[in-house]
Amino acid sequence: MKSPISIVQKYYGSQYDVIKEMEQEVIQLINEQLNDQPKETSFIQLLQFLKSNKETIKIFFECNVDNEFPKQVLALDSINNQLEQVTKKDPYIKNYILFGSLETIQQWIDAGCIESCEEIANIINSIVDKLVR
Repeated sequence: MKSPISIVQKYYGSQYDVIKEMEQEVIQLINEQLNDQPKETSFIQLLQFLKSNKETIKIFFECNVDNEFPKQVLALDSINNQLEQVTKKDPYIKNYILFGSLETIQQWIDAGCIESCEEIANIINSIVDKLVR
């Protein structure tokens, strides 16, 4: 009987390739769900998706196979369009907001998503509002 690793290597270069493909599928799923949403609610929709899939997302964040995955989660068109509106003046603020938001979301997921999606969105939006004044 073949081992699971040899089966993975037959179809993929390595187990990391499997995870990377799964990450891309998650990004595609998020994009599909958010494209149908009004831009005003897309951030909360993103948080709801992450919360619904928190165990998988936590693995992707911790596994660190693709350093781009967490950034891709927040670099989605619907989220990025909102950020572009607020940070046209300063790209450093945009990066600060992206990485700060990402760290906040990761901490929230690691803690088990105790706060509601709306609470986390309000926390992040409040910080963003203070930064762009």
